[in-house]
Amino acid sequence: MTTPEPVFDRLTDILESARNDGVFSAARMRVLHRGEVVHDSAHGHTRKARPAREIEADSIFDLASLTKPLATATLAAIFTERGLLDPDAPVAQVLPAFRNGMRESVTPRLLLLHAAGFPAWKPYYETISKLSDPSERREALFRRVMEEPLEFEPGSRSVYSDLDFILLGRLLEELGEKRLDALFDECIAEPLGLSDLFFLPLYEHNNDDKIRGRAVAATEIHPQRGELVGMIHDDNAHAGGGVFGHAGLFGGAAGVAAVLESWRRAVDGENTLISTETARNFVFPDPTVIRGSFCLGWDRPAWKVSQAGRYASPHAIGHLGFTGTSAWTDFDRELTVVLLTNRVHPSRKENRIGALRKSVHEQVYEILGLTGPGPYKTPPTPENTKEIHMVGVAGTGMGSLAGMLKEAGYSVRGSDQAVYPPMSDFLKDKDIPVRQPFGPQNLRPAPDLCIVGNVCTRDHEEVAAIRREGLAYDSFPGVLERFFLADKKPLVAAGTHGKTTTSAMLAWLLHHRNLDPGFMIGGLTKNFDSNYRLGRGEYFVVEGDEYDSAYFDKNPKFLHYRPFGAVLTSIEFDHADIYDSLEEIESRFHEFARLIPEDGALAACWDYETVRRAANRARCEVLAYGRHPEAVWRAASVVRDTEGQSFDLMRENESLARIRLPMSGAHNLENALGAAALLVHLGFAPEHLDAAFRSFQGVARRQQVRGVVSGVRVIDDFAHHPTAVRLTLEGLRDLYPQGRLLAAFDPRTNTSSRRFFQEAFGTAFESAHFVAIGNPSRMDRIAPEERLDPGKLARTIASTGVPAHHIPDIDEMAARLAAEARPGDSIAVLSNGGFGGLHEKILELLKDRHE
Repeated sequence: MTTPEPVFDRLTDILESARNDGVFSAARMRVLHRGEVVHDSAHGHTRKARPAREIEADSIFDLASLTKPLATATLAAIFTERGLLDPDAPVAQVLPAFRNGMRESVTPRLLLLHAAGFPAWKPYYETISKLSDPSERREALFRRVMEEPLEFEPGSRSVYSDLDFILLGRLLEELGEKRLDALFDECIAEPLGLSDLFFLPLYEHNNDDKIRGRAVAATEIHPQRGELVGMIHDDNAHAGGGVFGHAGLFGGAAGVAAVLESWRRAVDGENTLISTETARNFVFPDPTVIRGSFCLGWDRPAWKVSQAGRYASPHAIGHLGFTGTSAWTDFDRELTVVLLTNRVHPSRKENRIGALRKSVHEQVYEILGLTGPGPYKTPPTPENTKEIHMVGVAGTGMGSLAGMLKEAGYSVRGSDQAVYPPMSDFLKDKDIPVRQPFGPQNLRPAPDLCIVGNVCTRDHEEVAAIRREGLAYDSFPGVLERFFLADKKPLVAAGTHGKTTTSAMLAWLLHHRNLDPGFMIGGLTKNFDSNYRLGRGEYFVVEGDEYDSAYFDKNPKFLHYRPFGAVLTSIEFDHADIYDSLEEIESRFHEFARLIPEDGALAACWDYETVRRAANRARCEVLAYGRHPEAVWRAASVVRDTEGQSFDLMRENESLARIRLPMSGAHNLENALGAAALLVHLGFAPEHLDAAFRSFQGVARRQQVRGVVSGVRVIDDFAHHPTAVRLTLEGLRDLYPQGRLLAAFDPRTNTSSRRFFQEAFGTAFESAHFVAIGNPSRMDRIAPEERLDPGKLARTIASTGVPAHHIPDIDEMAARLAAEARPGDSIAVLSNGGFGGLHEKILELLKDRHE
């Protein structure tokens, strides 16, 4: 049976192809969008061998671990609602046999989160199956679980375990005074009118391909039990009689979908089996208990790897079953997808189901047009917004956005874990109150809009509270787009390197010509002593970051910025925590280039093949600049000195202006070329460029001299990518050619702390005379085989003839650099963070030595 919707032909083809390839013999799929069935299909037969029954709309599957959320977690929610279950009361209060040592702190909440401390699985069936009485076997299984030693402190972490739900099922039976199958029928199946969802006790097992009049898909041909048709697959559940909290439920796609839909409607505000408050407390639990992929009783999608597919909202819930079953409901998309298969027939060695599920789910989202990022419900318009709360307000970007919103007339407040100068002083000067630490209490009174900072995950305590209370939310780039860019002509500087400096140049050049631009830039522009400005002119300059927008929007920030004009400086691999490959990063820049309208322009640095490929995707005019032979915009007659550099701005063979740039380095020259090319194309008179560039003061933390003591300069720079390190050091050698150049490098970003650039960093310090390498940060978040080896890096640099040392201790590093430095030398501190106050420590040591 297959429904005739032509739009789902692709989906049907995928499933039929998988059946023909032997991924399963039977499948049922049901898709609901906004409560309506939009796809319903059946594929194959109950078994591969004949005789076999055709799978139909009411066919039944062994749901395996779908039992956990559909039966056990749903009953736990119902019992919580009725006051029968306290999720935070010790289990031992109800089950005294569980009272022993660490078990005293185990609660139903920890069981639902797979965080009680149990091992993942134990083969209890090997011993309990020897007992002759079925009731004895069942009690023996419960007893073995309650006696099982815990492997870790309850609540310290999460390990998916059948044992958590076996115990939870026993607890519910004690509270409900009935066996689990009777509780399920009474509390779930009967209220929802379900006849195709039920537990199958051992006495109903019949080794036939029909159960209760419905065809049932076979599972494994078991080495001990033979072909399993009409009997439970899970060995422990089978040995104990078939009715447990972890497995034992059989059902069809319609019944499974009905339970998921009851949860979806409850979360959305409609009371079903449970109230909205209870449903939201289960789906968006307090993350201070434990952070992990699970909410109470349900799994949630893990970005990129989830079998729910790449489009699933991070707030979706669902589960997988070992036999080949899966079920997901996405509240934000109002979508429920049930896919039931018997992938373990005839053997559990069939492992292609994961890739199939991912493909099927992504097809569903694409067919229904549900591929856009969050937020998934339209936030209030700027006109309908008065009170704004910002989660993570003390970040540089978020704090600047708070200032812009305040100046634009909105009532703004924020929260953060801790706020320090200079951001604390900035927010205080802007009269923006900051609540510390994070917590649900910060959301009262309820704001019209919450802005969720990029540092927040879905398990952030305020984020969970925002979802529980149903508050409107958006991301930093989403708000910047809707509140400030909608009626402007945005000029966006994007690229792996140089985008901060280039956007600062664009903003200053426009301001110098009295065009009153607005801007939002990722660094402090020295000309304005700020990184943002509202501006009344038609242009708004934005630094276009390729990093993701928010936990609910994994698209790059720059896709929000509506570019009318853009400068694309470079494309290299970076942000290893977000992107898997250079090709993936390139694809996002291709999207960015396509956003520029036909009457706009893209200035593209032609020196990078990756940039040339992205520029080829643009619909607008492309302004090729750089040193490449095919570049139209070029610099000629370049003269460099200790104050900067001068050059002729060339378009083809025409010299448009002689420009003085008070910055060193070939990379800064190219940044200036890109900015000039774009603005001249937009009508900026070339003869005004020189005066504007001469007065450009640059960006803080870019070749910034923090102090000079005894003739030794201590310089701060943001460089953290191999290319940026190399270009920055080359520029500093040009700027200060008389003395030696000492470099201190802080590999603290998500990419530089990984081994991806292990070799590239080895040749990035050739312009230095001495190099000190610090320890990578947050190594606990990176697998050992993926980590940068700082000692090996120091040895690689040293092999090029540059003395290099791995110095983990910051005080020792400061002492070594201060002792090494001589009058006339420069010490470049390269970090996108504070580097433990290394700049100040070096200056203090130099001062002490001088005195």
